[in-house]
Amino acid sequence: MTDSSSGIYQESFFAYQPVLNAEQKVWGYEIYFRDNESINTFLLDNRNEVEATREVISGISCCPDQNLGKAKVIINFTEEAIFQNFAYALHPEFVIVQLADKDCFSQDLADEVRKLVEAGYSISIDDYKAHPANVEIYRRSDMMTFNMLVMGEEELKRNLAAAADLGSICLAKKIETQEQFGKARELGFGLFQGFFFQKPKIHKIREIPSGELVRFEILEMLCRKDLDFDVISDIVSKDASLSVRLLKLLNNPVYGLVQNVTSLKQAVVYLGLEHLTQWLKIIILSDIAQSHVTKELLRLSLLRAKFLQNIGNTLLIEREANRLFLLGLFSLLDSLYQMPMNFIMGWLPVLDEEIRMTLTGEDTDLSLWLKLAVSMENSNWSAVGAILAQLGIDSDDLMPRYLDALKWANLAIKASVR
Repeated sequence: MTDSSSGIYQESFFAYQPVLNAEQKVWGYEIYFRDNESINTFLLDNRNEVEATREVISGISCCPDQNLGKAKVIINFTEEAIFQNFAYALHPEFVIVQLADKDCFSQDLADEVRKLVEAGYSISIDDYKAHPANVEIYRRSDMMTFNMLVMGEEELKRNLAAAADLGSICLAKKIETQEQFGKARELGFGLFQGFFFQKPKIHKIREIPSGELVRFEILEMLCRKDLDFDVISDIVSKDASLSVRLLKLLNNPVYGLVQNVTSLKQAVVYLGLEHLTQWLKIIILSDIAQSHVTKELLRLSLLRAKFLQNIGNTLLIEREANRLFLLGLFSLLDSLYQMPMNFIMGWLPVLDEEIRMTLTGEDTDLSLWLKLAVSMENSNWSAVGAILAQLGIDSDDLMPRYLDALKWANLAIKASVR
């Protein structure tokens, strides 16, 4: 895994290659960790195989290909990864734990494999060599794999016979030609894999680092309906810099307060909980706006939030105005993090359900409002007119509210970004 240049997310690369049955239908997939987008490199130069296994497990859920959730997935585990219980992070119906064969497995490893099998996990032995010392683990294994490029025919036949005696299914790997596929079928293999069928597909996935997940935890708390002063105090205590930055921001001319705010309680008195939480959300989002691109995305998020809130207030629907502010503020989270919105919503489970549905593209009563903000940005006046008519908004109210939001967003981003 490597840090991206933006510093917002981390990038991982992994490849997956289908495993097919004799009818060339997909039976499952094998996953490999990669250090870049080349199909010829497997492990990070500066990370060991245990870390590679950990990152495959942690990143697989971010892969957009839904096929990986519909079939068995073979993942290579080092002995150390087995001892560290990595496999238990995945459901036994989903994963096949694959171990590279060796001259002699330890009894400690055999004990761990027994525990995995008792827990319902399937075991695969990669590059099976039929070593007599490993019979205990072999007997607990459901699959044996064979490298068709390095094993001679006699060795293949001998080891296939040994695997058949164990009742294991046999997978022929590294099949690159029609001739090799035909030979593997003749020998009695049940599963097949190789470039002849499909080269590994490389997926680049982006994960939010642990420090950013803390911010999402705070955002989630700020989205709760039962928010009160004690909860706010607890939230601020989670990040020592939040209180200082909040007071600094609130004393900025952007808010126009006559008297300096010197404490959280004073801020609640002057602003009310609703407005205070809005500013906390802005501060947290501003932490990710470190590049020119993300600062502009944050400014646009603030513009949408304030514009929609202004329109809501014009219609005298304060509760909806506050929801509209949150809708606009979160509407570009996928662009800020360069991750699918549905993944991000997974980190905000208590977010208002209608807002969540709108952000993930479902049609809701809030969808038109978001379309209005986007249409304004794009100067799509015909769409703006149609939406105003549907929402019952006077066009004379539109531009003053938008210009006010634009001024507010420009001042807010100057005040909120570090």
